[in-house]
Amino acid sequence: MRDETVVRAIFRIFGNEGEPLPDVTALLGIEPDTHTRIGDLIVGGGRAAPRETWSIENFERVADDDCAEGAERCLDRVLERLERVDAADKLRRSGLLAMAEIKVSGFCFDLRNSNIWHPPARLRRVADLGVPLGEDFYLRTDE
Repeated sequence: MRDETVVRAIFRIFGNEGEPLPDVTALLGIEPDTHTRIGDLIVGGGRAAPRETWSIENFERVADDDCAEGAERCLDRVLERLERVDAADKLRRSGLLAMAEIKVSGFCFDLRNSNIWHPPARLRRVADLGVPLGEDFYLRTDE
């Protein structure tokens, strides 16, 4: 359907090239949605992963004019998962904080629909977690 698009929020921890991460699942007490180990084949690329990545994510299929709101809901759900396990403190104590990020992304037929307004409470939650927040939206051109 032309009016439907996909948005998501993802929390990732990137290991250093050639060095495995510690057991992030045990450390945070949460199962990853995706865990790529060094040497695993990268989806879509067919080449071996040079670094380990561990991530949790949330995605939604939404109407194009609900792109921003859907992305906001995805971000709130990811933050809730991290807050439930007190991830901020665990990341700081483990030294993994500098390797972590949150990204909100999606594809929109009209990029004006991807303008997200983060209220102070959401920004405070991201700041309390201590990780950078990025946004990556792309123009969807398929019919």
